[in-house]
Amino acid sequence: MDNGYYDPKYDNVDNRNYGYMNSPYDQYQNNGNYYGQPPYQPVEKTNPLAIVSMILGIVSAVITVFCCCFSYGANLPVAIAAIITGVLQMKSKTNQKGHGMALAGVITGGASIVLTLIAAAVLVVIYIIAIISDSSTSYDYYSY
Repeated sequence: MDNGYYDPKYDNVDNRNYGYMNSPYDQYQNNGNYYGQPPYQPVEKTNPLAIVSMILGIVSAVITVFCCCFSYGANLPVAIAAIITGVLQMKSKTNQKGHGMALAGVITGGASIVLTLIAAAVLVVIYIIAIISDSSTSYDYYSY
């Protein structure tokens, strides 16, 4: 008969507090593994070189896109630094995360360099065309 009270003859479990901790120190004995939770695992750290590479790559890409005609290669040191830090992180033998960030930094840094060189080549061609077309036409500015 169930009268709502504890009856030891039906109890086959030694822990009578129904899944709650016996003391505040039980969490350390069981590694906090209550109710089917996985044990605590430390979070892997991301390599700082990967973060620096990604940030420098993004900065160099922004400088290239928005300041292309006015920067005149000001983004090249930033892009080169992004490539160097990205390659250093990818070559490192540490078990830290960040390979994708380093790869993103290398790709954006390389794309910035390529776009800067293309823009410089286009500007040189435009200057050459302007000089050739200007020298082929002779205007007499003082004939008035």
